[in-house]
Amino acid sequence: MALPSSRWPCAVDSTAGVRVPAPATQPVAGGTILSSLNRGQRVIDTTAAIVEFGEITASELAEYLGITRYDAHAVLNRMNKRTKAGLKRIYVVRYIDDHDGARTYPRAVFAMGDKPDAKKPKADQLAVKRRYYARLKSRTTMNSVFNLGLHWRAA
Repeated sequence: MALPSSRWPCAVDSTAGVRVPAPATQPVAGGTILSSLNRGQRVIDTTAAIVEFGEITASELAEYLGITRYDAHAVLNRMNKRTKAGLKRIYVVRYIDDHDGARTYPRAVFAMGDKPDAKKPKADQLAVKRRYYARLKSRTTMNSVFNLGLHWRAA
């Protein structure tokens, strides 16, 4: 691979042995060099991470590679689409409900291969309502002077 300029420093990716142009402010995570200039390098790093861990979510990938969750989702979604040859590089194994204080929705777990994706589970409307009313009750029953005057305050 030819470098765009002889002034750029170079780095060697430990997973593939490919020379990649490395800007001076480039983050290093997990032993690999991440380049915003080379989209293919993110795919190589993602492939190496999935091979190493077996199954991975977007947030785990982002943490491992030191990139944002949005970039991790972009790479995984791009790898999950069929290529012109008709193959997918990764597929959705299952969905998990591991939230860690974030919004509650099913998170996809990806693995290597060209298999059909798992079906996304339907939302349980009764569980959503139970969580909503539990939050509402906890807000209105806390020990606060401002809640004493509410006529709809839960007893």
